[in-house]
Amino acid sequence: MMRRIGHVNRRVFASTASSGPPFDGIFSALFASPYQFMQADRGLSYGSTPLPTAGNTSVTAMTIGGTSPNPPVPVLVKAENTATVGSGATFSIYYDGTGVTPAMTGVALTATPTALTGAGTNLTLAASVAASVANDTWKATAASNSDQSGNSLPYSQSDVTAQPIITAGANGHVALLFDGVNDFYGSSLNSVAGMQMWLVVKQVAFSANTRLVCSGTGLSQQILYQAPSSSNLTLNNAVDLLGGALAIGSVGRVHAKFNTTNSEIKVGNNALVSGTIGTTGLGTGRGIACDRFNATPLVFSKIEVYALGYMPAQSFSVADARANSYWGGVVI
Repeated sequence: MMRRIGHVNRRVFASTASSGPPFDGIFSALFASPYQFMQADRGLSYGSTPLPTAGNTSVTAMTIGGTSPNPPVPVLVKAENTATVGSGATFSIYYDGTGVTPAMTGVALTATPTALTGAGTNLTLAASVAASVANDTWKATAASNSDQSGNSLPYSQSDVTAQPIITAGANGHVALLFDGVNDFYGSSLNSVAGMQMWLVVKQVAFSANTRLVCSGTGLSQQILYQAPSSSNLTLNNAVDLLGGALAIGSVGRVHAKFNTTNSEIKVGNNALVSGTIGTTGLGTGRGIACDRFNATPLVFSKIEVYALGYMPAQSFSVADARANSYWGGVVI
């Protein structure tokens, strides 16, 4: 009997050992020698000025400081009354991304930074001495995300009015919402011949010919853009390679290989499509949520980004499986 129990225990141990440690959420480690990797909930630096929601009539301006909590959280500030900061104005603070369940209430913000508590610990919030109007809201933005590949090629935006909003994302992991008005992230990664792309994204809205990712002078090379019709995504480097549809409001994986006449694209559960995207050139610098072709005024893509990586040719199967569980089964 003792030998039998020992045998069972050895089998259980072997099974546990072979399964390895639980996933730590670092997607860059699942790829071999990535050129660059941006993950919304890793290496995030908050923008200094939470953006007022459209329709706000408050005069007061918010300032966020401190360092990013780990994990980062969306921060939404809501005025509880109509009053002047420093003379009776109070605010509620939310970390749920929706403004439904407050984490802090009755906060009398002033020009002196107030420490946030709970999931927002390490952050501070201040408000200029001016009028606030009941129910007006402000949302925290992202100024940059560090490069998780170790190659020091971060995505960033110095213009506080063009920084993406930090959202609740999915399954407790934040995402970045580019508003389709002027939000844009840029980096100094130079395109590499034959490079592959792994993107986890939600199309929030469709505007024909707006680019999700881009490169080159005028940011018109090695692009993924919305075309030709609602929810379809297409690769282009002078020639279109249609990849299929990703339904508006759905989070999906996009695989791509930028390799002139031997390029590939796979959108969500659609079949892999191979073909040419043209030979315009490699281009320098890469961006997220780029403006629309030849549009006056410029029109940007409205998307929510969870992760974006570029790497040499390799399998995405492990990352795909991890994505579905990490983001709570919502990724297609």
